[in-house]
Amino acid sequence: MVMDKTTMSVQELSAQIGISLPKAYALVKQPGFPTIKIGTRILIRTKIKIIWNCIGEFQTPTSHQ
Repeated sequence: MVMDKTTMSVQELSAQIGISLPKAYALVKQPGFPTIKIGTRILIRTKIKIIWNCIGEFQTPTSHQ
């Protein structure tokens, strides 16, 4: 039986969504961002779609003409 991972590290988040590691840490430190802290380790739930909604905060908005 294969089990899917339910959490990922900040480094895995960075690689998966294509942002730098400092931006990934800034993202997970946003108030309300769903993380699990175990000691100093920060884990992110893999099934939460809010991750994709938060990406927009780190992208430069484009103007529509």
